[in-house]
Amino acid sequence: MARQFRLYTAREEDTYRLSLTGELDMATVPDFEQALRTACADGAPTITVDLSGLAFVDSGGLVAILEGQRLCVGHGRKYRIDPRMSPAVRRLLEITGVERLPFGTDP
Repeated sequence: MARQFRLYTAREEDTYRLSLTGELDMATVPDFEQALRTACADGAPTITVDLSGLAFVDSGGLVAILEGQRLCVGHGRKYRIDPRMSPAVRRLLEITGVERLPFGTDP
C-alpha cells in the first residue's frame, strides 16, 4: 500500500524548508512544484528540500527535484537538498548522479 503524500513547509530564519513524506510521483509532483513556487515567492534566500520522509520517488519526482534548482536559481534563491533520506531515495540519487550535482546532498 502506498504511503500518502504530505508536504510540510516552514520558514526557519533565512531558509524556507519543504519536507516531503510518502511518495513523490506523477500524481504528487504538481503539489511539490506549487510548493516550490510558493517558497521562491516567499523571499527566503535558501530553499531546502527535506526528502527524509519519502519512501519512493519515480522518474517524474526525480525530474521535479532537478527542476527545483532551475526554478529557485531563476528566482535568485539557493537550492539545497537535505542529506537525510531513506536508503531507497539515496540510492536513486546515487545511481542517477544527482548526489554529485552542486545542489545535491551536503558532504
